[in-house]
Amino acid sequence: MTPVLRGLWAGALLLALVACGGQTGQSVLIMSAAGPSHQVLGVGVGYAHNEAGALAAAVTYAEAAATPIFPVDAATERQRVAAYATSSEQAALVQQRLTSIKGYDSSYGVVAAKSRGLEAGAHLYPMTVTLQSYSDSDATVSVWGNLVEYSPSVFRALYLTETVALRWEAGDWKFVPSRTSATLGPVPDITQAATAAQPPAQVDWQPWGR
Repeated sequence: MTPVLRGLWAGALLLALVACGGQTGQSVLIMSAAGPSHQVLGVGVGYAHNEAGALAAAVTYAEAAATPIFPVDAATERQRVAAYATSSEQAALVQQRLTSIKGYDSSYGVVAAKSRGLEAGAHLYPMTVTLQSYSDSDATVSVWGNLVEYSPSVFRALYLTETVALRWEAGDWKFVPSRTSATLGPVPDITQAATAAQPPAQVDWQPWGR
């Protein structure tokens, strides 16, 4: 394992330990030399201008672009997207986000459930993170992870691989939606002994990057 990946996964381990030992419902932001340095409306921003910073930014932005972050109104989404996406693609990403959020709500009632104070949402948990290319201006990172979607009516876990494109802009790594793609899988082999008979009735899933 390279020093860059060792540092990233050390942060992941620390996050897991805090999530397991922390109080229920408590949000925890783990900071490292790679970033993030702070949050904007639930999304970690402010990453180091190096490979480790690009890896950390890619994981956070992949989750931010693929999952509902509350509140989910249009004004908040515009502010949130402005913090982590490249300036030329912010308007398109906002519209994409609002459409996706409507889809989440119609599929399993995430917004309606959250408004009633119930546990609902989605989080992306990285399994492997690979730096495909890097320069001072651009980076491409491959993230294979588990996307967990949950509400009182639905519990679903999907494996996906996302190629996340980043650009160094305004002193931070920024997300480039037009050059980012995602595909389902690969799905690891699961033995019967490792398969839960039914999902838990109520789960407070800790987010990765926020």
